[in-house]
Amino acid sequence: MQATLKVPRIHCSGCVNTVTTAVKKLPGVTSVEASDATKEVRITGRDSWNGSVSNRDRAVFRAKIIRAV
Repeated sequence: MQATLKVPRIHCSGCVNTVTTAVKKLPGVTSVEASDATKEVRITGRDSWNGSVSNRDRAVFRAKIIRAV
């Protein structure tokens, strides 16, 4: 399962690190790639991960799901 989030508040490497660290803690997430250049976070998870990120977690980063596969 993969999902891509648009996170407009990412603007530096510190933001990338903060978002990456937080998302890696979500149950079932296996990898996270964040970019301050594209302002996107790509998340890959095990089959048990349903591709969702809670409303609270999305609100913290003002993230919008742009693609979930």
